[in-house]
Amino acid sequence: MNLTYENIEKGQVSEAFEVLFPGPIESYKHSTHANGLWNIIKQAASQDYLICIDMSENVNDPNYQKLLQFGLVTNHAYNVIGVRYSSI
Repeated sequence: MNLTYENIEKGQVSEAFEVLFPGPIESYKHSTHANGLWNIIKQAASQDYLICIDMSENVNDPNYQKLLQFGLVTNHAYNVIGVRYSSI
């Protein structure tokens, strides 16, 4: 545990959330929860939860190049500010 937000150099988004927002935190991995992840995100957004995502470098993933086209940078975290359906 890094104990303060300032001390976080790398790691999981959930670690930063633990410091900034004391309360329950849930993490999901796309590779494990792919079939239900969209519903989880929609439900969290409808309840005004904070949602954060990250994009890890996985050049073998068929969607990897598509995500890069959107300007997403690998090994960074992003705050989700809205949810709407769009096929990539």
